[in-house]
Amino acid sequence: MNEFISRYSDQISGVITGFDRLVWRGNLALNHEAGMKGYLWANGIAWKDYAKHVEDISQRQAGLGGIDGGV
Repeated sequence: MNEFISRYSDQISGVITGFDRLVWRGNLALNHEAGMKGYLWANGIAWKDYAKHVEDISQRQAGLGGIDGGV
């Protein structure tokens, strides 16, 4: 976490610590068509495979990807 704070300190206005959940506010480039196309292209994901990719990522984030966390 300290590395993240150091890296983005110019964009962070405060830090709250806790063990349960974090709520992020801001702008994610994937909200925009160009950002999403760039993400898919950079990761070698065809548009037709997008739904499967989202499902796989969701499973990993939820910790449902198996013993190794889906990585």
